[in-house]
Amino acid sequence: MARGPAVLLLTVQCTHAYFAGGPCPPLRCFPSAATRVLMQRCALLWNAIPGGAQVYATDPAALGPLAQEALVFLLSCDDAYLLNYSDWDAASAPAPLAQTCFYADNAPPSSTQLAPAFGASALVLYPARFTWSAPAPLSAASMAVQDALGAVVWQCVTPAAPQTLVQVDLSGQPSGRYALIVNGDVAQTFFLQASADPRPWGAIGVFAPSGGPAANPPVYELAIGARATLWRYYVSSPAQDLDGWSVQGTCTGQPTLSFTGSQVPGQTALWQYVAQAPLALALRPAGWSIVLARQSGRGGYRLPYARGDALVLPGAEGGAPFSDIYVYL
Repeated sequence: MARGPAVLLLTVQCTHAYFAGGPCPPLRCFPSAATRVLMQRCALLWNAIPGGAQVYATDPAALGPLAQEALVFLLSCDDAYLLNYSDWDAASAPAPLAQTCFYADNAPPSSTQLAPAFGASALVLYPARFTWSAPAPLSAASMAVQDALGAVVWQCVTPAAPQTLVQVDLSGQPSGRYALIVNGDVAQTFFLQASADPRPWGAIGVFAPSGGPAANPPVYELAIGARATLWRYYVSSPAQDLDGWSVQGTCTGQPTLSFTGSQVPGQTALWQYVAQAPLALALRPAGWSIVLARQSGRGGYRLPYARGDALVLPGAEGGAPFSDIYVYL
């Protein structure tokens, strides 16, 4: 196959508000085994970038298969606290975290828009062969599995005798999003981990343009929001009486963030200050200055920011969670 100069075809990028909306360094992006084969057929090259990957075309005439097959990029994560500072509700996950994969794609092709949003993107992760547990007994049920474009890749009819466990065999199918159909209705959407691939933290599926490189190559972005928490300061001050002191946060263009202060019962040298509104976690909360000072305004201490690697604690039912910051004066 004749190849020409490499021309950028598309970019897959994971961004995070914790890193000021820029690339998300803890996430590493690489093509699945099936995608590597597809890229060879289409004369494509890829290059890893922070939080993503770039795909280059070397022969525009070879891009035809991209119209029917997705490029699937698997994501690994090297920060155990990423979900701690991400805008994501564990209660919304369909299974325990160890059994899920965060996934978004643009199927049916919709320019560069990936769906669903990260907060709703957790899917159950299944190997090529798995046992599906039906919520109610099935009797002579028509079952099928469809890929992201709706093509049937597996089907069966369950026995007449009622049963709840069904063996599904998707050996040979590539990693990606699939839907389990029971009697014509979607019973479960899941991510298939092909045996040739390592277990992914997440994945992005891209149905790329097959017409050749564009003047402005598309960027397929998975945007992750930062978790907003109530910042709760515990200030230990054995030598300084903090009665009459207060905490306020200021930032240009933002309303003043006030804190409610009180002495911790039974701890004369320990005071607690709780924000009256949530503030998003950030590696560097640009512009914010949070100060502990006398109400007279004389003197004071600039307080540190909440850390993304400090465990976020649940709030009251329906309320914002807490980030605790400990300060010693």
